[in-house]
Amino acid sequence: QMIRWKLAEMLRQVEALHDYNERVAFQYKCGVPDAKLGAQCGMLKVFASKTFEYCAREASQVFGGSSLVRDGPGKLVERLYREVRASAIPGGSEEVLLDLAARQAIGQSLRQEKQLHSKPKRSPEGKDSQDVIPQPTRASDAEAPKSKL
Repeated sequence: QMIRWKLAEMLRQVEALHDYNERVAFQYKCGVPDAKLGAQCGMLKVFASKTFEYCAREASQVFGGSSLVRDGPGKLVERLYREVRASAIPGGSEEVLLDLAARQAIGQSLRQEKQLHSKPKRSPEGKDSQDVIPQPTRASDAEAPKSKL
């Protein structure tokens, strides 16, 4: 029963990562400026690294001692567990990427606060003229390239 729980938790995290990846890809396809996607891409990479690390650790627990040797049924788990940190480092450390996301979020918050204190400009449709990041509303709208997990 505990192994099923571990597998379900790994599946939950991988599915959440896949969803996040699809949303960022959709925003990119819709032409959201890179300056606005930087923080999203950084957080996506951190989420992917943490998910990979968690899944490798839990798979190692499931396979037990056979995940420590380079032969037998746990050889793939041993390799993934050994390489998990090496795959996280090349794109930037998690701390640096999270700092980038935090700085961009603070900057956006300050800009929004500044806009609240000034008179809002109305567009012809009656909506505030703020930049809105598009989100897919239906599965058929999300025609972004599929990631390979």
